Amino acid sequence: MQLSLRCPRCTAPLTDARPVCCATCGTEWPEVAGIVDWRFDQPDPYLTLEKDRAAAEALASRAASLDFPALLASYYDGNALVPAAQARAIVRGTLAAPARAAAFLDQSLGQLKRRLAPGSKVLDAGSGTGPLAVELARRGMDVIAVDIGMRWLTLAEARARAAGVRIAICCSGIHRLPIADAQVDAIMAESLLEVVPSQSAMLRELFRVLRPGGELALSTPNPWSPGPDPHTGVPFTSWLPPGGVNALARMRGIVPPRRTFVSRNTLRDLLANAGFADIRISPAEIPAGFAEGKPAWLKAGIVGYRLITTAPGLRAIAAVFGPVHVATARRPER
Repeated sequence: MQLSLRCPRCTAPLTDARPVCCATCGTEWPEVAGIVDWRFDQPDPYLTLEKDRAAAEALASRAASLDFPALLASYYDGNALVPAAQARAIVRGTLAAPARAAAFLDQSLGQLKRRLAPGSKVLDAGSGTGPLAVELARRGMDVIAVDIGMRWLTLAEARARAAGVRIAICCSGIHRLPIADAQVDAIMAESLLEVVPSQSAMLRELFRVLRPGGELALSTPNPWSPGPDPHTGVPFTSWLPPGGVNALARMRGIVPPRRTFVSRNTLRDLLANAGFADIRISPAEIPAGFAEGKPAWLKAGIVGYRLITTAPGLRAIAAVFGPVHVATARRPER
């Protein structure tokens, strides 16, 4: 993808010549595992810069000899930070992520004001291991996957190779992107808003790199959902204060999450304050097959949720208590 670059530290224009060095402030942006590392003041919330780079290099060294599921599992082999049971759940969820990403994309495209045509430049913000980036590329988009975790981007490259598509990779904090103003046609941000240090700074930065008339689509958990919490898997957990969530996570033997969920009204205010217009917020649609293998109580809840999301008189209930908000918004032409 051809994008104009700028230095994240001083905002001076850059070229993509390697090694990347800013002539204005003198910062040299290193390349690790084939990925330029643009991070400098927004660290990974779980690993130091050095440990994340080491993990990315280790994954890159194994990528040629392992398929994607095996490569993913290899990251957690002997990982002292993530308990074994949680690691198995993460692997299962990561392998199932393409279906969730496709459902989010389908719903987002239905909410956008304009059709997102093949060849559009799309930024996948907080791409993780790349399920959404790969789905966008499959549909003919020109995709750049951005994440603060280099290890996840190394896995995203492996996922894209396995799918037979190409995506561009950018390792960067989301509030200081190495991208010049007004460069992309659309931005997708699935399950990112709740984990960034500053939600307002994230949205202002996404507004900046989006071209006038371009659109943003994002998903983020609803704090008022009674359903299974995305981190603990326990119903009603999102109603607890952070201390209660952390205590429950430790009781279940998982790493406490670092997150801030927002209500529908707060989300609308955040988008409006960042400059976005034409804001639409809807309850997430649950993808087909999601209930397979789930407990009976959860299957019943999914059936009930689908009923209220499709019934005109009940849809307002889903907007208040649904598990996830899906929001779209547009950067005004002027």
